[in-house]
Amino acid sequence: MTRRQLSRRWVAALTALAGVAVVICVLATVEAGPVAPVFFWRPSEGADVLLTKQQYEWALTAQQVGRLAAAAAAVLALAVIALTFRARKAPRAR
Repeated sequence: MTRRQLSRRWVAALTALAGVAVVICVLATVEAGPVAPVFFWRPSEGADVLLTKQQYEWALTAQQVGRLAAAAAAVLALAVIALTFRARKAPRAR
């Protein structure tokens, strides 16, 4: 197996993992809702929300999972870009 083929396999695997991380981030963002937003935006004023302690803790957990998944997706995307650049820069013939 050549270096280029190996890089392409790594790119495919990391792209799939980044896609999974993005899906997890989206699901966590929806689950956290306006109570504990994953990203830094303010909930709309006048929207009163009544939650139990368990629901609030679940929203905070979803918030943390969403932030970790967003960070993982960003790191994996950077790795895909670096590997793609490295594969294209590899010598074509020896």
